[in-house]
Amino acid sequence: MMLDCLPLIHLAAVHAVAGYNSDTLGLGLICQKNSTLASIGRYRNSVTQHSNYALVGYQPVTWLGARWGAFAGMVNGYPHRNGGYFPMGGIISSIPLPLGELHIAILPKTAINPVTAEFSVAIKF
Repeated sequence: MMLDCLPLIHLAAVHAVAGYNSDTLGLGLICQKNSTLASIGRYRNSVTQHSNYALVGYQPVTWLGARWGAFAGMVNGYPHRNGGYFPMGGIISSIPLPLGELHIAILPKTAINPVTAEFSVAIKF
């Protein structure tokens, strides 16, 4: 099974409430095969710490030229979890661009975090 893997640049996060860092620059790798994706990476998180993550996703719906679906994975680097790994998940949309794809991930509100939208770009060579 051949996967299409591309470098991923994490750009920014937007939060439903004030007080969080939006500059969440980082690097990753995203691999896709049909409707399935997997990604790993490292970024500066919303509380100005470094986080590592691994996730898998499924995007079975194409609407308005974009792929839509859900993802789940693990992330670390947040003080409220003593920096350890914990589960994350949400909705993901992948929008084709001339030189790659824009990925928008929506993470739901939790007891600790507000709704968050994360933006990243996969670059084709």
